[in-house]
Amino acid sequence: MWTETLLLVTGQVQSADDVIGRTATLVTDVPEQERALLIHVTTAEDAQHAPAYTGVVCQAILVTDDAIKLAPTPLTELRPVEATALRTALVARSWAAWARAPHVVRALLGCPEPLLPLVTAAAQLSMPLATLARAAAADRLPTIRAGDRHMVYLATITEAIARRQLHPQAGRPRRGRQI
Repeated sequence: MWTETLLLVTGQVQSADDVIGRTATLVTDVPEQERALLIHVTTAEDAQHAPAYTGVVCQAILVTDDAIKLAPTPLTELRPVEATALRTALVARSWAAWARAPHVVRALLGCPEPLLPLVTAAAQLSMPLATLARAAAADRLPTIRAGDRHMVYLATITEAIARRQLHPQAGRPRRGRQI
């Protein structure tokens, strides 16, 4: 398990290394329009060494030239623009870790859909279960393992199709003629 600290300022996510050494003071309130976010992302691996973002803690801060002013409590809700920017950055770092993130992390970042058993997801999307099971076994479809079951988010399946790691029909995808 490891933790990474990020900084979100004006819709841009970056490493927080440049503000970590500054003096921090607690303040009662950080103005909403001026706030930046100090974000601690925890990543863990399961028994199969598959990564997952297991925790995200966001604190409102105000960055000045020589110090940071820190709100005393973590945020329980993010603005949509903040959630989108952070979600995009986390997906870019590791799509598989995002796909395996627990519901509480995904809900904080604007994706509140529930986790489903692979068989239920196959039925809801009218896809062959064997296709999804093979993709999960080959790790082309990141899933959360619960005993001998694979759990998945519907968005993860559509993302895997968009990334061309999975195709919705059984069998091999057709290849175009190459001349």
